[in-house]
Amino acid sequence: MMLSGKKIDVVIPVAKKDTSFVKQVVKYVNKNIEGCEHIYLITHQKNFRRLAFIQKNTPNVEVLDENALVPELNFDIVHNCMKRKGEKRPNCVGWYFQQLLKFAFAKSKWAKEYYLTWDADTLPLNPISFFDGDQPLFTKKTENHEQYFNTMNRILGFGKLVDYSFIAEHMVFKTSIVKELLGTIADNQESDGETWVEKIMLACDFSDKRGSLFSEFETYGNYCVRFHPGLYGTRQLSTFRSAGLIRGRHVTQKVLERLAFDINIASFEPRDAPFPYNVPWYMGRIKNKVRNMASAILGGLH
Repeated sequence: MMLSGKKIDVVIPVAKKDTSFVKQVVKYVNKNIEGCEHIYLITHQKNFRRLAFIQKNTPNVEVLDENALVPELNFDIVHNCMKRKGEKRPNCVGWYFQQLLKFAFAKSKWAKEYYLTWDADTLPLNPISFFDGDQPLFTKKTENHEQYFNTMNRILGFGKLVDYSFIAEHMVFKTSIVKELLGTIADNQESDGETWVEKIMLACDFSDKRGSLFSEFETYGNYCVRFHPGLYGTRQLSTFRSAGLIRGRHVTQKVLERLAFDINIASFEPRDAPFPYNVPWYMGRIKNKVRNMASAILGGLH
């Protein structure tokens, strides 16, 4: 891997389902992300107690309230925008919210020149630098989801500009460019909403049921290609998105060491875990379905 000596902070949005596993993530991020300076875990206040041990025992970790990062963004704002557009499934809100949090960090008091966002279900198994000298690096992937670019076109006036995807388990953001991007979105007079948050969420066509409708990584990556060409370099990493198939998040140190021979980055999604390690995930799915049914019934009564 390329070495640069450049310092970078790591930002990890953490949902309740990831509060136990993120201890392992923090350990590996500190071990293998070159130049890792601070790690910010962004989560709901109700999860602070679950993360207190990590913060107490890891000097460079700070836990931040997801609903107080910037004034224009919180869970309820995102939820209300989605309801306004006809999306009534409450379990979808968090997925969009965590993407916007990655943008919002640039406007917070903690942001420096660059920051690296990292998934709370993912381990870097080998030393990785995200700079080639002073040049930040995008990780090239192969995903191609039309709905992301439909939304992007509504808020920025253009869609996909490259023949690869920016959607990985991480991204290096340049703070000044994120602020520029959010300002461009907020200034778009042809889209609904007052703030960049509202304009993004209200640009999503929730009548389209073919999948997710917005990608922060595709939006930022293509914006950089359009307005800051040559700033970023690109590279490919060996990643294993379905590492949870081995034995969920109960993977042993020995298994991780074996994976590291061929894999740079491994992700452990709860849904991939084999029985009986997948039981908590299925229970969560049942709870979500019950909540969706209750929300639909209550909505029909009003």
